[in-house]
Amino acid sequence: MVVSEGAGQAQVARGATPMVETAAGLDLRYRGTSSRFSADGTRIVSVTTYQYALDALQEGAWDVGPVRVRLDDGSTAVADPIRVEVKGRGEGEPGLTEEVTVEAGFDVAEAWEGQLVLYHYSLKSSLPGVRAGWRLPEFEGLRQPQHGQPAEQTFQVLDGNTTITHVQGTVPLIATGTGVLEVAPALVTLDIPTGRTGFRGWGGMRQERRATGPSQLTVRKLPPPPPGFSGLVGEVRLEANLDATAAAVGESVGLNVEIHSDGSLEGVTLPPYDADQVSVYDDTARIGGKVTEGGYRGRAVIRRVLVPVEPGTLELPPISLVTFSPSQERYVTQEVALGRLEVTPGREGSGEIQSFADEGQGVVEGEPVRLRGPWTWGMTYTPRLGLGMPLLLLLAAAPGGVVFLGHGMAAARRRWRTWSERDKGPPSPFAHLRGLSDDAEERLRAYDTALKQALANRQGVSIARLDREAVLDTLPNQVAKDVRSLQRGLDSVRYGDVHVPDQIDDVVRRVVAAVESA
Repeated sequence: MVVSEGAGQAQVARGATPMVETAAGLDLRYRGTSSRFSADGTRIVSVTTYQYALDALQEGAWDVGPVRVRLDDGSTAVADPIRVEVKGRGEGEPGLTEEVTVEAGFDVAEAWEGQLVLYHYSLKSSLPGVRAGWRLPEFEGLRQPQHGQPAEQTFQVLDGNTTITHVQGTVPLIATGTGVLEVAPALVTLDIPTGRTGFRGWGGMRQERRATGPSQLTVRKLPPPPPGFSGLVGEVRLEANLDATAAAVGESVGLNVEIHSDGSLEGVTLPPYDADQVSVYDDTARIGGKVTEGGYRGRAVIRRVLVPVEPGTLELPPISLVTFSPSQERYVTQEVALGRLEVTPGREGSGEIQSFADEGQGVVEGEPVRLRGPWTWGMTYTPRLGLGMPLLLLLAAAPGGVVFLGHGMAAARRRWRTWSERDKGPPSPFAHLRGLSDDAEERLRAYDTALKQALANRQGVSIARLDREAVLDTLPNQVAKDVRSLQRGLDSVRYGDVHVPDQIDDVVRRVVAAVESA
């Protein structure tokens, strides 16, 4: 809270928010700002309140602060830190749910600079209807690769008469820093059914936050690289082949190179390929990667073109690539032999001119040459083309004009559709509430989709990329409370075998409208 007294007192700079230092055992999130003024006849006091949500991640004594905020006169106001004591929960205390466990950490304890590692987070629950929203930590000294998005999967396992729900997520990361990297715990918000009557007659649910343990990764610096090092760190497999083993001089032969790795292949390039009597040209390169059940798989397909310039049997040099192998802890050279290329001479003309004239009718020296056409009698007429030429040109250009006009109209239609889609804006959540099905499950699914669409529109993303907790943090407290209550109620009806209230349609529309107008 910032208090300013008097008209001449410096105010908080426009758009400034306090900078709050927090320890690793705490999670602090900005919730919002409120301002008010008061006057007692002699002075005016301005009070600006900044609200934060604080979660304890680890036991211990932690400091919140100091807090610094920039004022409009260029100075900085500073508040002293606050000491927070965090104790572990005892048995029987509320909030301790043994049926739900959460974990997070790296797949390896040590890695090399430039190596791709996997950060796993997981939830295991024996309670039906539990919803989880993950908030992953900042990965300092690590970054996500250009290819391969984080993956998350949910599956269920039957253990006797109990169904265990597993949620497993994987985030690929490239180690860019060296030394011991400390990663804060991951935070998960759980909505857990209570079995009691809750919001508007629905099954009650309570919210609980859980934190995983902190993670640690030791990253070793690469040794000095040898000449020609490609920059690839990982277990690499190299493949190469020619489109043909025989060609003529000047004929193109494709050289296909594939690189497979458990690490990132972004930015990979092949070293220059020097071969006698062959010209080499770069053609295309396709680089990708993805997270799979077995880990991360990177793949690059690079194509070159060889053009032989002399005939003969060419001994082609092998394709080579220098990489660093984490398992062997050293640089290795991958090589693939290409073998021989048989080159034949190119096609040439014989230089002979064939005559189709009658050999008996040669030209006699000294006699004049008389030219004779194929017509020996008759008459002909050549009309004047002065006025008809424009008409002929128009007729000749008509087919091309029709094609050009067709392409122009198609482009105009595409442009109009693009403008129309842009002008429509994001989908309306109320569109999911029109023409509701009589099937109860489909109606509940439509209610859930409408609520998610309203939250996604506020965040400016699609439903698939919605971060529900991040959006709720930006809503007014009462609206966020109604959204959480509605979501819990929908989950209770869909998963907790609770009766559907008669006023559910009105509640959904009211909450969705509140989210849109907030």
